[in-house]
Amino acid sequence: MQRYTNFIASTTATNSTLTVLSNASCVVYIAGTLGAATLYSDNGVTPLANPFLSSATGRIDFYAANRRRCCCQLSRRNRNAFANFAIRG
Repeated sequence: MQRYTNFIASTTATNSTLTVLSNASCVVYIAGTLGAATLYSDNGVTPLANPFLSSATGRIDFYAANRRRCCCQLSRRNRNAFANFAIRG
């Protein structure tokens, strides 16, 4: 298991100022599929719902299997953010 943590912010088409995506719905997919990745809130013991909400500060934090490529899609109101990443291990 490897931990992934990040802070998510987005802009809009009319405003280039970054705005934190607090309490945004975050879905983590296995890269290249529509299959939801299995996530944990700690090192492989406590399952984490997928999707889950980012924190009030826009933080996302979870554990996933080693050597997994993932895509995270966040959305809140009319703002969206996407992140592609690899879980190393």
